[in-house]
Amino acid sequence: IIIIGLALFAFVLDPSTLGDFFNSSKVNEIGEVNGETISRQEFASALEAYKQQSGGRVSEMQAAKAVWDNILRQKIYENQLDQSGISVGETDVWNELTNAPSVKNNPQFLNEGGLFDESKFKQFLADTKENNKELWGAWSNYMNQIRDNSKRNTYNNLVTAGLGASL
Repeated sequence: IIIIGLALFAFVLDPSTLGDFFNSSKVNEIGEVNGETISRQEFASALEAYKQQSGGRVSEMQAAKAVWDNILRQKIYENQLDQSGISVGETDVWNELTNAPSVKNNPQFLNEGGLFDESKFKQFLADTKENNKELWGAWSNYMNQIRDNSKRNTYNNLVTAGLGASL
């Protein structure tokens, strides 16, 4: 019975799976997308940032699912964006940033006429970069999010435009 059981187990077991089980380098990997591994540390730091950003209003499972979905989406989009050659320049990011309602309507960046003053906003960013590293990190992350979203939107628009069919 033991010999038959081992034979069945060996038939079902893939040799590469057995090698991965005993390979210590795979211990800190929790997933793989298109040959690129997702480390336990990468997931944990993204999960902590998400919890901090949400202010504790989500459960542990909801946060883990959202972070996992975001990491998967990011890895898949990175591969597709690299293959398509889509790039977003600093001017595009700046235009998106200055047209955001949270920036454009902020009283701190308005001139005497009540219109958005780009020079005040530039001065604010320069002062923040020099004096407040924590706030500058938040602004830098926001600009990186704008860049990533612009790339994704451009890619999605190109795919959508290519899916049209005539009658």
